[in-house]
Amino acid sequence: ISVRFEPFTFLNLPLPINKLRNLYIPVHRLDNSTPVVYGISVEHSALISDIKSKLSQMCQLPPERMVVVDVTGNYIFSVIPDQKRINTCLELHIFEVRG
Repeated sequence: ISVRFEPFTFLNLPLPINKLRNLYIPVHRLDNSTPVVYGISVEHSALISDIKSKLSQMCQLPPERMVVVDVTGNYIFSVIPDQKRINTCLELHIFEVRG
C-alpha cells in the first residue's frame, strides 16, 4: 500500500442536480366524472400559473376556469393564487369552475 498523496483518490465531483419536479395532479371536472390524474414536469421554482398553462394544453380546459387547491388529508387546506411558487405546495388538485 502506498502512503504517498494520490490526488485522484480525493477528487471531488459535483452531483447532478435535478432541476425538474414531477407532479401528478388530479383534475376534477364540473360534470362529477372521475378525476383524471395528469403528470407534468416543471422546474422547482415554477409558478402555479405555469402549471395551469401546461395542464390547459393537456386537458382542454382554459386556465381561467381552473382553481388550484392544496389538499391536506381529505380537506382543502387552501386555494393557491397564480403567483405562488410550487416549492411549498404538498398535494395539488385542480377544480374546474364556471367561467
